[in-house]
Amino acid sequence: MLVMLRHVTADKGTFVAPGALLPATGIGGTWKGKFSKYLVPDDRLMEFLGALFQAVAMAEKALTWPSGETVDISALTLQNRVTLNTPTMAIKQKEQQFCMLRAQLLPGLAYKTPEREAETVDIYINGRGVQDKTASVSGRLSLQFNVHKHLGQGKKGPYEVGDFEFLWVNLPDLERFYLISSKELECREILKSESAPGKQTICVYPDGSDRGADLWCNAYLFSYRDSDIEAKVASALSD
Repeated sequence: MLVMLRHVTADKGTFVAPGALLPATGIGGTWKGKFSKYLVPDDRLMEFLGALFQAVAMAEKALTWPSGETVDISALTLQNRVTLNTPTMAIKQKEQQFCMLRAQLLPGLAYKTPEREAETVDIYINGRGVQDKTASVSGRLSLQFNVHKHLGQGKKGPYEVGDFEFLWVNLPDLERFYLISSKELECREILKSESAPGKQTICVYPDGSDRGADLWCNAYLFSYRDSDIEAKVASALSD
């Protein structure tokens, strides 16, 4: 298994190590000692997880951590790569796996986690604030995903203009995703604004449907199989 523990002091980062190398109860004040070699800086976390994912997929026996420490990863498998501090909600588990897949397949993009955990920006990609979502199958042809945030006291509400710059929606087939700008979402009154109440759920129809009004998302549909996918994503994020 892979253990991941978040570290929130001045040297921001996440402790990452296989198996029992990190204590399940936390690091406490010992991080400057024997565990510091497992600390991965925030600005390198997604890049490192992508490299780790690829190394495990290639059945490599060891990998060098950002600290320069060479660590035995022979016990890790793709089926059981993150078991501690993995969110218990199934949707959050899927989102974490999709993030690792993205970092591994698009290593040329610049990833940075927010300095503080926030409701509206999950990750910065090439400097743009991105909110991650995972679509689920709804009916025979349609896909559905939520576009709401938690307001506290069990209440939810639509995202608002200014909450993020792009919405990244992972599709169940693991090959495709939507990358939609907040400007497009605002134009379609999906984001809450002074003139629109916003929406909390979107239902879309990928290729194969004749529901024209619901096909608008396909203009923002990308595939990891495209040979120039990294360049396409970088271009979309620069708009």
